[in-house]
Amino acid sequence: EFQKVSLQQIMGENWPQFQRALATLAVDPRNDQAFQELSVVVSEAGALNKVVPYLDLVLKQRPDDLTMQMIAGRVCKDIVRDPVRAKEHFEAVLKADGGNFFAHYQLGAMLARADEKVFPQALEHYRSAVEKIPPQYADLRARILREMGDVLYSRREANPEYGAEALAAWDAVTS
Repeated sequence: EFQKVSLQQIMGENWPQFQRALATLAVDPRNDQAFQELSVVVSEAGALNKVVPYLDLVLKQRPDDLTMQMIAGRVCKDIVRDPVRAKEHFEAVLKADGGNFFAHYQLGAMLARADEKVFPQALEHYRSAVEKIPPQYADLRARILREMGDVLYSRREANPEYGAEALAAWDAVTS
């Protein structure tokens, strides 16, 4: 009986804010302000353990919804801190749409924080994100390049080439 408690019941008075943030993200999963609102609302309601099962149910109903896959990946990566599930969602997006720069970026950022042995994969995803991002997202491209430069620079002692690559990434921000 306890298992049948819905996310709406757990969210209580926060349900409208949750729905609004989720609807905004459904229009644009890159919207950091809506994602932050979703994160705060879920945390304040104590619904961390219910939000992923809720998104899984939505994905069962709409398995080809790449936007919802992206939202679920971000929730797993940044809210509930489940990198295995996050990776599954981002890879599902990339399997259906290999040109999705934002999925590459999210995967790169997540892998860069993981084990050193997956760092080359993280760099490939960062590079793919930069290569595939459309020109109208210049601000996001700059943010990705700065982040990639920071990540490379932090590992320059492990590989001296990373220092030069970091400088190149930072220089690309202004070009």
